[in-house]
Amino acid sequence: MRKIIAGHSKEDLINASNDINYEIVGKEIIVKDTEFTSFWESDLVSKFYKKRGVLIDDYETTIITSEDDLYILKETIEQSSAFKLKKNLLELVTYAIVKKSGIIFIF
Repeated sequence: MRKIIAGHSKEDLINASNDINYEIVGKEIIVKDTEFTSFWESDLVSKFYKKRGVLIDDYETTIITSEDDLYILKETIEQSSAFKLKKNLLELVTYAIVKKSGIIFIF
């Protein structure tokens, strides 16, 4: 199952990176196949990688906790072509920024 989670705290994301069974508190999106395809085919992943050097990979978990990276991710989403998760992903990234936590992509 693919999902994207904005943690309630940065500590949650750090704990999750060290313990695969750790339950992250926060907001999450369960990503359907059609949503993933739309997301993956958008220009978001490549633009964000070019800006920050952070790869959102389709076979590995990606954790973004840097405040600078979160702001650039938000900006990149806003500037990206439309994709099915755009509105929900913007909400998650904004939540992560407000909570000063981070976001985790589990694909």
